[in-house]
Amino acid sequence: MTLQSDQIAKEIKGLLDSAAERDANGTPLHSALLSVRTKRLFDDWRCKRVEELEGYRAATEPIIKRQSLRIKWFEHLLSHGDGKPPIEASDIQRQIFAECACQPTSWEEAKAALDLTEEFRAGPRRQLQDKIEACRRLETAAVRLLNFLAVYQPLVEKSESDRANWNANAPKMHEGLEQYVNDYNDKLRKAYDC
Repeated sequence: MTLQSDQIAKEIKGLLDSAAERDANGTPLHSALLSVRTKRLFDDWRCKRVEELEGYRAATEPIIKRQSLRIKWFEHLLSHGDGKPPIEASDIQRQIFAECACQPTSWEEAKAALDLTEEFRAGPRRQLQDKIEACRRLETAAVRLLNFLAVYQPLVEKSESDRANWNANAPKMHEGLEQYVNDYNDKLRKAYDC
């Protein structure tokens, strides 16, 4: 996961290292110029990182709703077993199709349409429980990512181009973000692969 803000962060680290070296070598004017450049880059980094975090949030929030609908649909299918399905479209089917311009006229029509989508395709009955568990794991990972973003984004928005603060906090927070995003992506892949 290489983001534009990561590239800017590498430039900042290089400038900070160079400024520290110049300080140690007794060239304060050069160090001061590097500090000014670092501040400008840091402001660029902060804006780009906030934009990226908002993108993560915007992409993740709908996934939670979709997984909830998938879980309800797969549980609905399990509850009907091999018996005769209802005639009318069920509540969960209507919820799934809520954003569509047209609605299914029967339970069978809705199921047939859902089976045409990768997201809601039921597949063999024996796999439904695995699908439900994969959806739950994705839902949990998405919530954890959103919780992390809720803490991380305000810190980025309020951050200053303070060398000590940057060196102490930036790597830890970036590692946390990377961990949550990787876990989310892994669960996303697994939820749609089963």
